[in-house]
Amino acid sequence: MKQKTQAEAEESKTANAQTKAQGGARQASTKLTEATKAEKEAKDSLASSENRLPGVTSERDDAKADLATKQSKKDDAERKLEDAKNTDAKKRSDIQDLKNLKGQQESTVRATAQELSNAASNAKTAKDAKDKADKAVDTLEKQISTIKNLTIPQLPQNVIAAYKTYLNDDSDANKHALNNAIQAWYKGGKYDFGKPQFVWNSETKKNIFTGWDNNNIVLPIDDTLVDLDNITDEQIKALSHYYVLMANNLQDQIWGTHNFIVTNESVQGIKNIAKNYANENKSYNSGHSHPALENDGVDEVKWNGEVMNYAWIFGDITRLGWWQC
Repeated sequence: MKQKTQAEAEESKTANAQTKAQGGARQASTKLTEATKAEKEAKDSLASSENRLPGVTSERDDAKADLATKQSKKDDAERKLEDAKNTDAKKRSDIQDLKNLKGQQESTVRATAQELSNAASNAKTAKDAKDKADKAVDTLEKQISTIKNLTIPQLPQNVIAAYKTYLNDDSDANKHALNNAIQAWYKGGKYDFGKPQFVWNSETKKNIFTGWDNNNIVLPIDDTLVDLDNITDEQIKALSHYYVLMANNLQDQIWGTHNFIVTNESVQGIKNIAKNYANENKSYNSGHSHPALENDGVDEVKWNGEVMNYAWIFGDITRLGWWQC
């Protein structure tokens, strides 16, 4: 009984082993089928890949060629960019150079314009200076000619004799004889000035003395306008020198010597006297003013006399000449 049970157990084991073996066989068969199928798919895939290989290789080569082309274009674009940068930099440099050149040229133009303006101004200044010099030379030549030909009265002997007689005896008879001799020699003669001539000055509102009827008398040339209320030192000197020249010549004719001179003190004294007359502001025909004459303000000057000519325009001028220092 026991042996039968063992045999059944063995049989059962064998049956189980057979069943397992059959199951394993089926699994192996399934795996084999799957492997065969996978092999086939692999072969099909390999065949497909092998069939696609030429196309892939061509695509690869085309991609390489395209990449090379694009790289070449990129390199070319980079070169052009660098060239453009260099060109732009050069243009900027050229523009700056042109700006600098333009600035230099504008500076040169300004300098040239200034030089031209200076030259024109200098030329005008030179022309004005030349014109002024020419005028001064012309005036000087006329003055020299005038001095050489200045009219100095030449006293006849009868006038000189009548004058000396009157100095020795100042009787009325001798005074009238001297006056008659002078009038006969002077009136209507070559030294008679005639009537004074005037023009109205609208600026000063005064009549300006311009000369005498007798144009043959040669007088000093001086176009200076003399304002006796504000006479200048130079004008006093000019008038005084003319008076001294005339007076000394007349003294030489009568006495053979002369003693009139012009000094700085006499010029200042005359100026003060003229100012005194201006401050008094009296009519020209009011006569001599002893206060004006005595207050000359200069110790070295003493007034000796004052002559007022019948032509009032010469009243102050003649008066200014009668000074001895």
